[in-house]
Amino acid sequence: MRQKLKKGLATLALAVTLASPFSAKAEGAVELMVGNKAHTLDVKLFGNVAENTGLLARTRVGVDYENNSNSLTFLDIYQSLGKGFSAALVPQYTPAKGLVIMAGPQYMGRWKDLSTVVLLATSLEENPSYNLITSTSYRPKLTSDLNFAAQLETTNIFNNEGHVFSTERVRLGLAKNGFEAGVAADITQTGKEGTLDYNLGAYLKKGF
Repeated sequence: MRQKLKKGLATLALAVTLASPFSAKAEGAVELMVGNKAHTLDVKLFGNVAENTGLLARTRVGVDYENNSNSLTFLDIYQSLGKGFSAALVPQYTPAKGLVIMAGPQYMGRWKDLSTVVLLATSLEENPSYNLITSTSYRPKLTSDLNFAAQLETTNIFNNEGHVFSTERVRLGLAKNGFEAGVAADITQTGKEGTLDYNLGAYLKKGF
């Protein structure tokens, strides 16, 4: 377990280092999810690096109860095209595939308490993958200092042979004074048959 955590911290350090040029102006969040099959640590930093250029740096590390680990680190560098649309370049690193560069159109929208991000990206490699990634949040006020917090993140990956991998990450909780806590579900479908797996539990998030 100690070796897995060391690898996870090294991945986290890489993401922070890559994001350091804009970190003084960045916002972000740290989330710990404790599930029935695995625990995950998810760190996000986001901000503007120029007037019309934004950047999201994210790393997520998971360790299950059999001491197996997985990690994902990526940057989403996007140039605004107007009206919520942008062109995105997304370098992504995983231990399984190494560094993969993706690119494609992205949309960001906000309507009162609802916000969404949609990215359609193709990997720039000999046998490309096609990725549809979304993140939708709903955070209405319940009282002057308490918010309901709901978030759904989805990833759908396909290649020329069909479905590769999909995941849905659901969070439902309450947010107050920069902290957020509630119930969590991470659901995955793998391969052409869509083999189902899930991790259910609770989460704690701190924004900064």
